[in-house]
Amino acid sequence: MQGVFVKARRASLQTLKVINRHRGFRTRRVLILCLLVAIGFFLVRLGAPRTPSAPGIPQFQRAWTADELVLKKYSGWGKHTPHASLDSLLAKLDKHPTCTDPTWHAHLVEEWETGRPYRACKKGKWEDSYAQLHAAMLNGTMPPKLVEYRCQRGWQCGGLADRLFGTVSTFMMALVTNRAFFMGWDFPVPPDMVFDSPYIDWSLPFDEQWKGYQNPIYNSTELANGPAAWDFVNCAVDLLEDFEKRTLVTDWDGWNWAQLRTNRGSFYRAFRKPWLEPTLRDMGLDPVTGYGCIIDYLIRPKPDVLEFLTEYTSVLQLPEVYSIAIQIRTGDVSMRTPDADLANTVNRYQHFFRCAQQVGKSYARPDQKIVWLLLTDSAHLRQEALRRYADKVVISGIGATHVADQWKSDGGLQIFADATAFQDSVADGWLMESVDFQLTTMDSGYGALQSFRRGKPGSTITMVKNGDWVPPDCGAPGALTTFDWLADSWSSA
Repeated sequence: MQGVFVKARRASLQTLKVINRHRGFRTRRVLILCLLVAIGFFLVRLGAPRTPSAPGIPQFQRAWTADELVLKKYSGWGKHTPHASLDSLLAKLDKHPTCTDPTWHAHLVEEWETGRPYRACKKGKWEDSYAQLHAAMLNGTMPPKLVEYRCQRGWQCGGLADRLFGTVSTFMMALVTNRAFFMGWDFPVPPDMVFDSPYIDWSLPFDEQWKGYQNPIYNSTELANGPAAWDFVNCAVDLLEDFEKRTLVTDWDGWNWAQLRTNRGSFYRAFRKPWLEPTLRDMGLDPVTGYGCIIDYLIRPKPDVLEFLTEYTSVLQLPEVYSIAIQIRTGDVSMRTPDADLANTVNRYQHFFRCAQQVGKSYARPDQKIVWLLLTDSAHLRQEALRRYADKVVISGIGATHVADQWKSDGGLQIFADATAFQDSVADGWLMESVDFQLTTMDSGYGALQSFRRGKPGSTITMVKNGDWVPPDCGAPGALTTFDWLADSWSSA
């Protein structure tokens, strides 16, 4: 009987997350819960496929450049089957005592009523007003003023985390200076191949070297002088912040069309600045939940990725489970050279696993099953950890690839592989954000980004990769990594 309860609860979560992608009506609480449990349970029993997410705001139709034409044939990420370690976890949960957490159903109802996970930020008062301003500039009812986040071939934009840190920094400036926002990068694939637009159309089907197509906004005579570009790639974040201060006074030096090129985060640190902090707070933003709010506002993974994520989050967020993400970034050489990867063993990174044991002992309730979600760029370490900790470790089964500054064209095969690798990175990142606690690798923007997206201080510990320094007890409050520390390290925030 215990297994029936776990499956019904999991099915409730699965069904809720699907319905939240097709929102448009509300129902009484009792009916909601009954429908969720009943429909969800039959979905599990009958194996009915889940509906993919709604596309959100339509993106401007892309007109492909010569280099990009091959991408028109890209069929998307496709269906991915969860790793066998997830089925193994479900089998263990069938025998696990039923959890009586009184808040779980309240959180379930809140997620239904708001359309957002209960751990996410609340809707800000800036969201609707900015969507209206953005749309008015696109349709010509307001004079166009725009800011682009740009990353082109040949620039060192970094991986997914660096790009999203830069995206949030740029959007913040669009928000406080009342400008439409666009984002785009040329490699390995354009962002609209990876993300949908939930609330505003930020797609950027335009390239200075390609005059064959343009979003209508770019035909405005007020943009005829072209863009003014500011480059802050790999710069000290202080330079970016000084620029932001000046921009609030000069309004981008009078340019209607501005481009910002950066892989640095500055949103969290903006709340330390008297020239930005009051404006952001008046909008309803705060430094703790702001990254999650803005990223969820701007982008949403494609339906295939969301469906895959639901398979995991509907288990990791069960009240019977306390989930700990262990992110071990060993280095790009591990992904390129199998022989070098053999050096990445459980013993070498034992301090991560020992820390996870201490965290579980201190923070999980006695009636919860402790689960370690292992995310690493080392295939060898993944397999060894699965053997050593078979009772705890769950993996996504997605291969690790660093999305970085590369562009290759070999008839489409490499481009398709790059597009898939980018979505792999998105899937693992969004999965990492969904857990109860995170152990991240120091000097990894990827792990830091997920901590900020999750927006839960007091649930992250940053570990030195080589083990030169290890918290004496990860279960003690002093071992926790603060958001202030994270914001001042690596790519900043």
